[in-house]
Amino acid sequence: VGYVLRDGDVIQTGPDSECEVRISDSGILRITENSSVSLSEIIFAASKKTDREAFVMSGSVKAAFKKLPKGETFKVKTETAIAAVRGTKFSVSVEEQGKTRLVVTEGKVIFAPRISKLEEVKNVTEDEKVRERISEIELSGGILVDGGKRAEITPKAKFEAEKSVSNVIVKMED
Repeated sequence: VGYVLRDGDVIQTGPDSECEVRISDSGILRITENSSVSLSEIIFAASKKTDREAFVMSGSVKAAFKKLPKGETFKVKTETAIAAVRGTKFSVSVEEQGKTRLVVTEGKVIFAPRISKLEEVKNVTEDEKVRERISEIELSGGILVDGGKRAEITPKAKFEAEKSVSNVIVKMED
């Protein structure tokens, strides 16, 4: 209780255990049993925006967020998908076949396939405006999932989305 997590910290829970993480003053992330989750934060100094992320390597998380303050974002990522908070309650789980399942209990969540090429560009560029814009683009191919609904993204869907982005990048380089 009261432990301050730092960028890149990994939380692993065992059987019959959970961990609750407060994300600023906006929400709670509950990491369920037998899960592994890393946390990261990007602060864009010029625009004073903060982009926080939880990467679920295995298991599941439950999130409850009130409306985020202007300039703050929170995303839950898995190997195949990204879910972006819009003031809501939802859960994200990683299944054995690599499928990501989203269940929204209240509010709305943007849900999109995770595009590795975009992340690669974001990680190597030093231009803060480019990094910030890529953070926005990551969700542009997603769907809005309302409360009471569920959705899933499979590794095949991620592959198809990445193939489309790769085709665009190749055309831009020609």
